[in-house]
Amino acid sequence: MKIGKILGISAVVVILAIVVYFAFIRKSKAGETSEAKKDVLPDNPLPEIEPAKEATPINTDSPIVRERMKQIFRNRQERENVIQEYSVPVALVASTQNPSGVQEVLTISGLAEIPIIPPFISQEYQKQINDLQKLRTFEELTFQSGFDDAKSIYDKALFFKNLQTGLFPFIQKVADGDGFGKKKKGDNDRSNNISAGIEDFRKLFKQTLEANKQLENALKDEAIKQLRAAGYKFVGYDS
Repeated sequence: MKIGKILGISAVVVILAIVVYFAFIRKSKAGETSEAKKDVLPDNPLPEIEPAKEATPINTDSPIVRERMKQIFRNRQERENVIQEYSVPVALVASTQNPSGVQEVLTISGLAEIPIIPPFISQEYQKQINDLQKLRTFEELTFQSGFDDAKSIYDKALFFKNLQTGLFPFIQKVADGDGFGKKKKGDNDRSNNISAGIEDFRKLFKQTLEANKQLENALKDEAIKQLRAAGYKFVGYDS
């Protein structure tokens, strides 16, 4: 009897130890995922504005305005304040056909969201988004040239240096589950699901393209406002 009790207690202790261990592992992995979020946009200190050296109004396209725009953009809090104050639109995951799949891709890729980067900061980012919009769908490319060629084209098209990652492998991974349609065995179904995921991201990037332009205009307005508050005068504002 005593041996049976001891064995029973030992078994319970072992089971509890296993449960605690795996709970710890899950918690650790969750923490790693959270910490792995890519901070793809800068967060530099916002420099003070140097006093105006002359009272003559300057042009709103002058280098000092462009430099202040960069400084505001490179400071996270200032950038977020401008986006909110000037109602700059952001890409909405909820606007896609498969929001849960899109969110899963963002999560496993380490991205919190699709970043807004104005053209004057990165023309390359704008060009990549425009090029992405011009491509035929993954489904069409697969039918025309085969799965491997379609994969190669979109693997390249969805690699964004500004995002520090390529999105295609994550879209494919989620599509091979049920993030972008019901999981089926056929190659056509797989291609359709991947295509659906890409189209969702194409929509997000199209929204981002417009947001990029609006953020640039908002940054210019904010830069002029801050410079005027520091004593600078501008043609069209103070003359």
